[in-house]
Amino acid sequence: MNLARAMRRDWDRRACKDAFFYIASWRKNWDVAAFLESGEEDYQRLVAPPLERFAFSPAGKTVLELGCGAGRMTHVFAGRFARVVAFDVSAEMLGRAQEILRDRKNISWFHGNGENLSGASIESADFVFSYLVLQHLPETELICAYIREMLRVVRREGLCLFQFNGSK
Repeated sequence: MNLARAMRRDWDRRACKDAFFYIASWRKNWDVAAFLESGEEDYQRLVAPPLERFAFSPAGKTVLELGCGAGRMTHVFAGRFARVVAFDVSAEMLGRAQEILRDRKNISWFHGNGENLSGASIESADFVFSYLVLQHLPETELICAYIREMLRVVRREGLCLFQFNGSK
């Protein structure tokens, strides 16, 4: 069985069991409001400082989020960017995000293939973001491939911000 297919199946199972916990495991028994608020808190802690440092305004711009899960950060991006391109390997996670954020019309949802950002054009995003995602990939080669993909889709004057737990 190929790794991407196994990864998709694994994340679909996690989403069915407890999507919020498997995205943000520092707390159990999330409700939707608290889950989304934690996305705002992480935006203020992780995203806002580098955007301010580089004088990057999200107004009128496109963000691509790799590993959107159930929309914890996606909803924050949708409130600040003109367009959000949200990728996730799990159809179950995407379904939950789409339901939670059904009123947001500026989000394009992509069921990722687990190998690349197929569906996103070269230099199509002003900001590319990934948090708590890459460390879950089963092979270093996939991690490097996704980093290359993030750099492929970010515009020349854009920013790319990703987190990786380097314990692999």
